[in-house]
Amino acid sequence: MKLRLLLFILGFIFASGSVVGQKLDLDTIYVTYNKTCYLIFNQDFDPGSDFIDVSGTDFQAEIKGEAILIKSVAPMVKPAGFMIKNGEQFYHGHLAYKLHPPINFYDYRSPKEPVFSTLSDSAAVSEDRPGEPLVADGSLTEAMLQAVMSRNPDVHTVGVAKGKIVLSLSNVLVNEEITYLKILLHNKSDKRFDIDFTGFVYSEPATLLDSGKTNGKVMDIQPLLQTNVEIVNAHQRRYLGYALSLPEVSKRSKLVVTIIERNTSNAISFDIPAGALLKTKIF
Repeated sequence: MKLRLLLFILGFIFASGSVVGQKLDLDTIYVTYNKTCYLIFNQDFDPGSDFIDVSGTDFQAEIKGEAILIKSVAPMVKPAGFMIKNGEQFYHGHLAYKLHPPINFYDYRSPKEPVFSTLSDSAAVSEDRPGEPLVADGSLTEAMLQAVMSRNPDVHTVGVAKGKIVLSLSNVLVNEEITYLKILLHNKSDKRFDIDFTGFVYSEPATLLDSGKTNGKVMDIQPLLQTNVEIVNAHQRRYLGYALSLPEVSKRSKLVVTIIERNTSNAISFDIPAGALLKTKIF
């Protein structure tokens, strides 16, 4: 606790210009309690020197790589200030609760770069560019993802349309403890869609047992592997592939998939119900 307080004080000293470092004042970031807000920065956070400090206990913040994941612990919490250090850069701002935040993705990278990618762009399958994805290093996970991407779609009822963007599930396959998803993004608009971030949240509601109410689960899932599709051109259909390590799926759980467009920060989400995850082919 004392170390975190010291880091917080040093952050203000650095930010004030007494030491090398710059401070940026950020606009208020609105978050809610049932969806994750993502902040993306230029570089991975160094656990020895970088940090995020939030005043009070009404907001939860977790660092993952170059991202910070934030939620409020409950509805209608009071605003709170925060300080972030990422490399030589300091950020100061405020968090505030809003039931339906206007956006849930804040990009503080400069210049902007793609995040959370593993396979080369040639590994993505498109209906406009038929073929199988390439295997980058011959690992089993990559080989399995390649197999999933080469299959014909067998799921046709899970997805969402937002404006002229359609996002739908095409295939779900399981091998041991890894779940492989093949997702179709159909861009029906006249503008290209730049994929900047893809997030997965596994949720399981609390259940009422004889012994009392058990705690539910809400987990952010980072892909073990994914195809590196960055652009879906106007009137184009592209398949996206992901390998995920999910907890044991219950009958009441779901997986929420969110894809965010780079230039507009617009987010499109859809739920994959437990029925689709449990009725998968195991290979």
